[in-house]
Amino acid sequence: LYCDWIFDFVPAPQEWYWQVLEFIIGILIAGLGVGFYVAARLGAGPRDWLMLSLSQRTGWQVKWVRTIIEVVAVILGLLLHGPFAVGTILFSFLIGHPTQWGIRWGERLFAPFVERRDVAK
Repeated sequence: LYCDWIFDFVPAPQEWYWQVLEFIIGILIAGLGVGFYVAARLGAGPRDWLMLSLSQRTGWQVKWVRTIIEVVAVILGLLLHGPFAVGTILFSFLIGHPTQWGIRWGERLFAPFVERRDVAK
């Protein structure tokens, strides 16, 4: 699948401060997007299902469960000598909060359309 068309719409800044801003916006969009589709009951992927199940079983907040899952995935990737950079590590520590926000906001947004079940504590 060829996805380079996105570069026509999203700038590739050269200055570090614009790169950091773009990275933060990307984390927010990714986390909110996961939260929205989970809250809309459109189905959860493997990590999302694991996140929801562990959150419900342990009583821990989604933001902490998601962070732990992502950090473990990074550690496993490092042990397997996979590629990574500072963004990989930052993403794993920062994605939990926007995911929980997305679930909470999505539950309110989609409440009229789906059966109500709190998945984010």
